[in-house]
Amino acid sequence: MFELLLIFFFILFAWLTTCRTLNGLLLIVAFLPSYLLRFKIFNIPMTVLEGMILITTLIWVIKHRSDWKTLGASAVKGKLPPAPYLRWFAAMMLLLIAATVSIFVSTDTRTAMGIWKAYFVEPLLFFSVFISTVKTEQDKKQIIWALLLGTLPITIFAIIQKFTGWLIPNPFWQATATRRVTSFFNYPNAVALYIAPLLPLTIYLWNHRWTQKILLILIIISGLFAIIFAQSTGALMALAGTTAIFGLINKKTRPWTLGVIIIAAIIFFATPLKQPFANEVLFQGVSGQLRLNMWGETVEMLKTHPILGFGLANYQTAVKSWHILKWAEIYLYPHNLFITFWSEIGLLGLIAFIWLIVLFFKKTIFNRATLARALIASMLIILIHGLVDVPYFKNDLAVIFWTLFGLAALI
Repeated sequence: MFELLLIFFFILFAWLTTCRTLNGLLLIVAFLPSYLLRFKIFNIPMTVLEGMILITTLIWVIKHRSDWKTLGASAVKGKLPPAPYLRWFAAMMLLLIAATVSIFVSTDTRTAMGIWKAYFVEPLLFFSVFISTVKTEQDKKQIIWALLLGTLPITIFAIIQKFTGWLIPNPFWQATATRRVTSFFNYPNAVALYIAPLLPLTIYLWNHRWTQKILLILIIISGLFAIIFAQSTGALMALAGTTAIFGLINKKTRPWTLGVIIIAAIIFFATPLKQPFANEVLFQGVSGQLRLNMWGETVEMLKTHPILGFGLANYQTAVKSWHILKWAEIYLYPHNLFITFWSEIGLLGLIAFIWLIVLFFKKTIFNRATLARALIASMLIILIHGLVDVPYFKNDLAVIFWTLFGLAALI
């Protein structure tokens, strides 16, 4: 039955995308959690999200086959795109090369190839289709609406879980006293990693239509409640930090922001909240100590292979010899975005990632457009949260990351 529904869905999806390529992109960003629906083609593991990206790319290639001939002729004649586009292309190719090399560095080639296609190849294909398809302000708004509306089922189900405990996979998280919501995902932080960077995009859609304002307010409030109920300190700190940065930059809000920061400092350092604050933010609690040990052992591990790292999908195996706290589990990634890039795809991959971030901010930071401000806030949330988690190495998060890049490229 599932197979028949899947075939019908992909046929319908292909038809809609053939009618208008933007339709495919809208469905992809609206249904990013569809990576949780898995199947196999010729014994190759796939997800519904991957299927949508590949179908969209294939249709896009067929539709633009004449453009490829023109592009090839221009390259033969030595006519190259403008320098900024060449820099973006070079940084992306460097990232892809590093990821490709890491397949052969890993001890688990099969799993590494799955990670390679899902986190690097397919998101870059999506990005390529995105920047050639999304043209007008209306297109951009439709993409952002699709992204934000796609959060509502996630956040609403997370709020329901808070009061019912339904379908929370871990008994500890399900228990009333220690409840952490997971929504459709397998762990609480996945909710916050998905929702937090999308909330600033509501600014771009804000207008005088009260119906849209009500919907955006619902998206913001439900998103914040979902993050709070997931108990993701990293996401909350990223949101607070980003808000503080923008509040201090803006002259009108600077005095109010300074006042809030001072009051918050007094509350956290001169009241009984001091200890919980220190546990979470100053890494004095169990979670903080786990992260400090994790980062330390990962850095020691990387000293032995600083150039190539240890390959995709190989962290848990590689770090065993350096694992300090034997009672603690070895996580899938070392809970730091930059260390993870270094470990997974080597120093070259880390350099490529940092280069892409620099190009992103060069494109947006001096632009006064509302979309540019919103994108900067979204990326800051990813980077701040990335200090204590990994907001990239997951199917949906990789596409969100490249959607932000695509929107920045089109400013």
